[in-house]
Formats: sequence, C-alpha cells, structure tokens
Amino acid sequence: MKNVLITGVTGFVGSNLAKTLLENDPEIHVVGTIKNSPSIRRGSVLTEEDMSNMTICVGDILDFNLMERIVTGYEIDTIFALASQSIVRICNDNPFQALYTNVIGNAVFCELARRYPKIKQVVMFSSDKSYGETDELPYKEDITPLKGLRPYESTKTLIDLWYQMYQYNYKAPVTVIRSANIFGPGDPNSSRLIPQVCTSIAKNQNPWLWNSVSEYIREFIYIDDVVDFLIRLVDIC
Repeated sequence: MKNVLITGVTGFVGSNLAKTLLENDPEIHVVGTIKNSPSIRRGSVLTEEDMSNMTICVGDILDFNLMERIVTGYEIDTIFALASQSIVRICNDNPFQALYTNVIGNAVFCELARRYPKIKQVVMFSSDKSYGETDELPYKEDITPLKGLRPYESTKTLIDLWYQMYQYNYKAPVTVIRSANIFGPGDPNSSRLIPQVCTSIAKNQNPWLWNSVSEYIREFIYIDDVVDFLIRLVDIC
C-alpha cells in the first residue's frame, strides 16, 4: 500500500489528482487535508463515493503538530503540497495571510521530509509567477531569476527558494513545479479567464477581462496533463 498525502484535496488540482489516483490504483491510500468541513463544493470533480474511498483530515496546514501526526500516523511516503491561496486579488488584499498560507504552510512539509526518511517525495506546486515580470522569454531555469514582487508572486518565489534550500542543505526529497495557468473541470475560481468566458457565453453575456491584465499573453495547460505529469513525476501509478 502506498500512502499519499494531498493537501487541499478538494481544490482544483488536488481534487483532480485524488480522483485519478483513486480510479487507477487500488493500492494507493489517499489521505487528504482540508481546512474546513469536508463537504463537496459545487463544481468539484469529486463524488461522495470518492470522498468515502479516501481518508479526510480536517485541519490547517499551519498546524505543524497536526501535519506531523498525519504524516507519521498514516505512514505517508509521498506528499503533494497543493493547498494555497491562489486568488491574486485576495493575496493583494491580505498579503500577510498569503505569506502564512502559501509560504509557512507549505514549508511545514520540507521539515517533515527532513525528519522522516519514510517520506520519499514532497512535490510543491509553485507557479511560473515566481519569476515575476520579465521580458526574457521563454523562462530558463538556470538563467531566469526568481523575483516575484507582487503579493501572490512573491509568496511563490519565497516558497520556491525555501524548498531549494532544504534540497541543497539537507538533501530533502523535495521537488518544485512551476506551472503555467491551468484550466479544466473543477476550477472553483469563476473569475479566471477560461471559466469566466465559458460561463458568460453560457449565460449569453459578453466575456470580459480585468483591466490590469488585458494586455497579458498567457500560457495555459489542461488539468489532465498536469495530473498525468504529477503522477509520472513520483512514479506512483
């Protein structure tokens, strides 16, 4: 039995990853953490049956002792650190809370990986936003500096560097994924470009763009491709 911990398991990436693992390998025990009540949110890809087939732990990733008990109690060997505040305007309004959630909360798992050799892999889901604004495209990992200066971007830069520090100094089995913008089923953020356009068209309304990003050029990746990559990365299916 492989014991996999997914933080933010009812979120966009977390729910799609959990569902795929449950459907493809009965030898995987999925343990998911969520901050509040384990009810299925509207639009989630998870079903009641999915939820009953995994272990749900309610609690905050900022609670180190709780996360430690989960990791040791369920003998977790693979961790997908996916819980974060991903809505940019919320990070802008409350940067201090974004720091706690996106940086401190995810830093917990670096320390757990350092302490417990049973943990074979920790995958932290960062973003290409950790590079901040740059005219040097495409990004090159060995050249492009990490310099997110806005609240959301800076949290991704900070946690990215923290994971690299643990890998360099402690040889911790941690990996950082810098993803482009993701789209597909289960996205709870209706203000994002693709969900918002689809919803507007379905309601016979005109799609719109935020003024601050109307001139941006973005890369997108489909959620199934992200999940497939994550599973291949840790070789658990």
